[in-house]
Amino acid sequence: MKKLIILLAVMMINTSLSMAQVVESAKTIRNKVADYAKKQGMAIELVSEQALTMTTDDSEYVLIVNGENPTYVELRFADLDITARNYDLMLKTANHINQGSSVVKASITPNRTTLRLSTEMFAFDAQSVTEHFEHYINLINQSLKECRERYDEFAANLQFSGLKMPFEVYCADIINADANANRLSEINGEIKSAETQYIHIGLSLTVHEDGEYPIDVRFCNPDGTFAISEENAEFSFSTTMKLTKDMTFYDLGGWGSATPGSLKPGIYRYELYYKGKLFYTRGFEVQ
Repeated sequence: MKKLIILLAVMMINTSLSMAQVVESAKTIRNKVADYAKKQGMAIELVSEQALTMTTDDSEYVLIVNGENPTYVELRFADLDITARNYDLMLKTANHINQGSSVVKASITPNRTTLRLSTEMFAFDAQSVTEHFEHYINLINQSLKECRERYDEFAANLQFSGLKMPFEVYCADIINADANANRLSEINGEIKSAETQYIHIGLSLTVHEDGEYPIDVRFCNPDGTFAISEENAEFSFSTTMKLTKDMTFYDLGGWGSATPGSLKPGIYRYELYYKGKLFYTRGFEVQ
């Protein structure tokens, strides 16, 4: 029994020594992350013992460290000026990001002038940060792209906010799929011209009344015309949404071809009509 107690004590001492060897101060973590970022081609500026900026050709990020054992680490995109933006729509955009992401946090400063996108973690050493560095940067960049696209989407559809309808569309998602509706791209991800088949549009919505609602759809081309399957058709296609109050999403289907590459690069747009009235529009890019 004594041998077991002594063995456990030795193991605890060795574990404590190991922890002491890997624990680094906030300043050390900041400096090592700075060295790592330099190797990634970023320009570095040490702002204080708690912060540094990391700049690429088109983006600037901020690293903030604070406290010890573990150190609080925040990595964020440099604050975006939103003074020229509609505040309510910007707030809606930030809320949308927070609802969909458990890693990237979107917030608007109290003076309502800047949007902040950030990730947070606690670390004992710089390696804990650097080994996830690229992943966090990518997540922030994805959220930034979504912020810009969602804001433009919300702004384009603000004109329809006064319509009285049995359902309300919050936002729309775009995805490239094959003839069997198997995904060929990420939701709202990059769509390459050579890979295009059927471009689906899915609606996030609130249903106020159960029912079957006829929807007419125009698939608008970059030149302003809209695709049709029959001569002189008024819409690209029509469908019926069977909705119940517990539904929050509906896939309207898509337009395209089973032959890959039918869509050329450019900005396309879906227009959705209910009883002859345009009620939602969603643009997207084919690269």
